[in-house]
This record gives sequence, structure tokens and C-alpha cells, in this order.
Amino acid sequence: GLETLYQTDTRIVLDPTATDSLTDRLGFAHSGTSVCLLIGPEGGLSERDFLLTDKAGFERVKLGPRVLRVETAAIAACTIAQANWGDLLETPEA
Repeated sequence: GLETLYQTDTRIVLDPTATDSLTDRLGFAHSGTSVCLLIGPEGGLSERDFLLTDKAGFERVKLGPRVLRVETAAIAACTIAQANWGDLLETPEA
């Protein structure tokens, strides 16, 4: 449920107008850090949505200079996180 949201180490919301990039922000986190990533609907989040995420402790970051479709942004953000932490090509231990 939503209570697990507040147990994550890092809460991030994608915002194309943000100053910091996801890569920059995740550079401060280490592998194994729990991350909650919020990606808005097509057309973006409203200012009210951003105020609520600010209040909930989310940090606004951008993926880059382009606005991506929701399904593409989700894959791109997860890939950036895994590449940043160096576990993109690791295989899980059995």
C-alpha cells in the first residue's frame, strides 16, 4: 500500500522543468537503495500534483531535454538507475 512509499530511501518524481537530472540525483544514492519513481500521465502532472509530491518528500528531476511517452519514460528511468548503480548486466544470485 501507500505506507511503503514512506519507507523508501529516495522518492523521485519526473518533471521536465526540473533543474537536476535523474542521473545526477542517483549519483548520490548507492546500489541497494530503495527508490520510488513517480511518472505522470501523458500531458504531465498538474501543479497541484507537484505540490502534493513536494509535500510527500519527492525530489523533482528530469530525464533529459526531451519529453518521453509514459511507457518509454518508465523503461528509461529504470535503465538509468540500473546503469548508474552498475547492476544492469549482473545476474541475480540463485
